[in-house]
Amino acid sequence: MKTMLNRENLALALAVNALPPQLDTHADRQRVQIRSHRGEWTLAPVHIGEGLPADVRRWLESNTPTTEDEIPVLTARQMSRGARSLLDEHGLSWADGSGFAVIQDGAGLYIARLPPTTRLHDRPMTWSPAVAATAEVTLEQRRLDAGGRAKVQRPSYIAEITGYSYAQTSKALSTFDEQGYTAKVGAERGISAMREFVDPGRLLSDWAGYQLRRGATSAAYRFHVPWRSGEQSVELLHRAMPVDWVISGAVAANRLAPYLTQTPDLLVYVRTEELEVARRSLLADEEVTEVASNGRITVSPAPPQVLKMASRGVQEQLAPGVRIYADLLRMRGRGAEAAEFLRESTIGF
Repeated sequence: MKTMLNRENLALALAVNALPPQLDTHADRQRVQIRSHRGEWTLAPVHIGEGLPADVRRWLESNTPTTEDEIPVLTARQMSRGARSLLDEHGLSWADGSGFAVIQDGAGLYIARLPPTTRLHDRPMTWSPAVAATAEVTLEQRRLDAGGRAKVQRPSYIAEITGYSYAQTSKALSTFDEQGYTAKVGAERGISAMREFVDPGRLLSDWAGYQLRRGATSAAYRFHVPWRSGEQSVELLHRAMPVDWVISGAVAANRLAPYLTQTPDLLVYVRTEELEVARRSLLADEEVTEVASNGRITVSPAPPQVLKMASRGVQEQLAPGVRIYADLLRMRGRGAEAAEFLRESTIGF
């Protein structure tokens, strides 16, 4: 009969799997003993979940007690880059389902089984609209496929979604390989040739940073309304907007991962060719006034992938999750906090 793993013996199995076979080890139901000519150590594995920074912080806050002669080993399905950094910062031991681990006591024990690092290309990557659009599509697809393989979509699919040529998207993907974000697997060419993500978290951070540096588009229209409720602005869109639209920013983020108690401003995306129609439709409402800056409602032209990869919310379409994350970062302050909460709870890398 097959034995189902619970959290305790899963943690134990992951810790044991990370140990070199030549070590003298003994495992009971909750602890692992290591003996060598340098000394003896007791590992106390504990499973913390997926392996996101939030999982590590949750464990740190609970401060799970161990005796002074035990080494806590935090285990997870797959420790993310951010989680590993947090663990290193606190000098904590860890192991995950990929077989990677760092187990240490700060004195005589140090065991490291780390993923190989990819040599980055000598030249810094140049971000362009085509490269950014390719990144957005691949990152959003990775978010949606969180439970499956970390496979990257083919250039033809990305070209169809973004409106850029096959050559442009293929070149962008090759650039991602050079930067160590992705890597080719399988055959070099043909139907069995594929790419997989190596470091989606770093690509997301770098892409979001590019979006932040670009700032908001000057082609956007901004409007003042006499209320301070983003939800009331959404109701206005339902009444007044005759074209397709999707929402982003704080209001959309609260649909996916509620965090902010107040969401007064609303960001709306529409097709570039329908931007003027959207503007005139909103201005037809007597409570709406166009302003040069700091509007409660911003209507912005959408790159094709934003509308094509939108998801259905309770009452309206939501921008892709990674786009919402980048738009939140522009808000800074509480918006940036909401962005990190969204990343940990919904994006996952």
